[in-house]
Amino acid sequence: MDKRRLHPPEVSDASEVLHLKLWEGTIFDYPFGGYTGTLSGSTGTPVSSPPGFDFIAANTQYIDIGTGPTSVKTVTLWVKPNAINVTDYPIDLNLNFLSIVNGVLTKGGFSGGTNVLYVDGAVATAITANWHLIGITSTTARNASGLSIARATADLGSEKVENATLLESGGGWTYGNFWEDSVAQANAANHTQVGYGGNDILSATMITNIIATHKYRVTTEFDNLTVTDGAVVVFLGGVGNEASQGANSWDVTATNTNALTVQVLSDGVQTTDVILDEVSVKEIIPPTTSYFDGAISDVRLYSLVRTTANIRDLYEQTRWRYGV
Repeated sequence: MDKRRLHPPEVSDASEVLHLKLWEGTIFDYPFGGYTGTLSGSTGTPVSSPPGFDFIAANTQYIDIGTGPTSVKTVTLWVKPNAINVTDYPIDLNLNFLSIVNGVLTKGGFSGGTNVLYVDGAVATAITANWHLIGITSTTARNASGLSIARATADLGSEKVENATLLESGGGWTYGNFWEDSVAQANAANHTQVGYGGNDILSATMITNIIATHKYRVTTEFDNLTVTDGAVVVFLGGVGNEASQGANSWDVTATNTNALTVQVLSDGVQTTDVILDEVSVKEIIPPTTSYFDGAISDVRLYSLVRTTANIRDLYEQTRWRYGV
């Protein structure tokens, strides 16, 4: 009788679209999908240290896969963080990432659908500085078009600098030809009247301390905007965008350090007076790239939502390799 320890068979599923074992010292994609990674880092690269690869966050080490599977609903991987009083980023599909924040598994992105986090085969989030099988299921398919192991680029999408919203006809606006009674009526309603006379223009300097290459978000809101031929056009730094009835928002990247100026132009074909309710400009926090400090192994992506029982089976059938 062979007295070597007998281990249960590995979990295999037709919906598995990527599998990097890593414990073998390779970064080969075993479903033969062609998603083999590249070892990367500013100082050295991740080192094979069975049962996984070791990553040093300070050296920005990660595995770059690039374009991954286009439809992912389940992610699992074994991780062992070096510490839990920090924030680590073990995997990023493309602004849909997992992070470990002070010993708690969290997600970034993964908006929409039902998203469930798993630790060691159960619905949970607590992490220690030991090996754990972590994962997430999502009823909304994710495109892993920018797949990285031990690195995440978090596009926070938050707005850092909010300038005073301009609602009245004063506040730094300069005007074109306005009908005085319309302006008066607009002022009484705490609005700014754009008008429909002939190419009426409003403009205002919204931000004076802009930073080249940073991104800014413009939001406009109009009343009585009825487009018959052409449109009210809003300009930011020379970039034009047509506005529609209600709220309108877009982003623009600054190309220089000049002040951003917002211009609202009525092209003279509006059937009614157009009231500009609101214009605001905010700076968006640039995306930040962060890394993972510790060991990672057995990365799997699936095209279907794996059940809790499936993930529990995976944990039970692979935990021996990690001594848990």
